[in-house]
Parts: sequence; structure tokens; C-alpha cells
Amino acid sequence: MAAAPPKFTPQEKAYFEKMFNLYDTDKSGAIGLSELRNLSKHLGVEMSEASILETVDKLGYSTQGGDFDLDFNQFVHWLQSANQGGGDEFAHLKAKITAAGQK
Repeated sequence: MAAAPPKFTPQEKAYFEKMFNLYDTDKSGAIGLSELRNLSKHLGVEMSEASILETVDKLGYSTQGGDFDLDFNQFVHWLQSANQGGGDEFAHLKAKITAAGQK
């Protein structure tokens, strides 16, 4: 049985929203492939486009056309899935974001 997704504190969610808004550079209300890749680079986790697309697709979000748009709630869902996988670079990135939100 899979572990339950983590619950985030209001402080963590506020940090995630700040980070989301910072990297939503086109202010569309969603983070796409290039924005998420910039976020990962900022946190020191180098990820290929293929790796990002594969992991977002695993969460059930459309990556048709080689891109996606995650709104804030989907971004939080993406963070909640951090503990539900192995030690790939995507899980590493999500763990860094989550840890920063706990400070």
C-alpha cells in the first residue's frame, strides 16, 4: 500500500505559493516546462526536458505537444508526490522545495 501524501503546514503552503509565483514568469497562473526547468536549475538540480515531461505525465497531467501547465493546486500535488518514488532527480528537486518551505 502506498504511503499517504504528506500534509503541508500553512507556512509551507505560503512558501510554495511564493515560489510558484516567482517562477510563473509569464504570470499565466500556471507553470510550464521552461518555468519548471528554471526552478530546478535555481535549486541546483539539473533535469532534462524528457525527465520533467515523464514525471509530470506519471501524475496524470497532459504533456501533449511536449509541454504542460500546472496550476498552483497541481504544483502542490506534484510536491506531495515527492515521497512516493525513488531517488531520481525529480524526487530530489521536490524534496529540496519541500525542505526550503519548512524553514
